[in-house]
Parts: sequence; structure tokens; C-alpha cells
Amino acid sequence: MKTFKAQKLYNGYVSIRDYLVHTCIANQEDLAVFFDGRRMILKPSDLMLKRKQFNKAKIFSQFHGTYTLYDYKWEPDNPSQTQKDFFLKARYV
Repeated sequence: MKTFKAQKLYNGYVSIRDYLVHTCIANQEDLAVFFDGRRMILKPSDLMLKRKQFNKAKIFSQFHGTYTLYDYKWEPDNPSQTQKDFFLKARYV
């Protein structure tokens, strides 16, 4: 599983560089996206089917040549039941 830490959201979407997306799809790896202490897991099928591209311009990188950005709706994972129980207990202590 590859990881990516987003710096900001744009209208509720997170932007990910195309070469990272293509690498995950080619290797059939999940991509864990982190933002503001929350996590969203994108499976290879999600990386292919759920992507949008708001800006089609090529961006020049010093290390990776050129790339474009793919945008995915930010839908973080729900906390597990144990995390929910912990937060409920912590609120009433």
C-alpha cells in the first residue's frame, strides 16, 4: 500500500499526481490518502473509476518531468467501533 499526504482540499476534492495513481494501478496496490488526521483508502478500481480532472494542464516537476493531477472526492474512512467507544468514554470522563 502506498501512502500520500494531502496538503489541502479543493472544493472537497483531493488532488493526486498522475504518476502515483498509475503506479498503484499497475501494481494493483491500494493508495492511503491522509489529510487533517483522517484517512481515505482508494483501491485500484477506485483510482480508475472515481477520478476527475479539473485542471488538464501539464505541471513541470524538477524530479518527475511533467505530470497532471487527478482529483478524488474526499471521503475519509469511518472510525472503527473501538475508536468510537474510546471517544465516547473520553467525552464523559
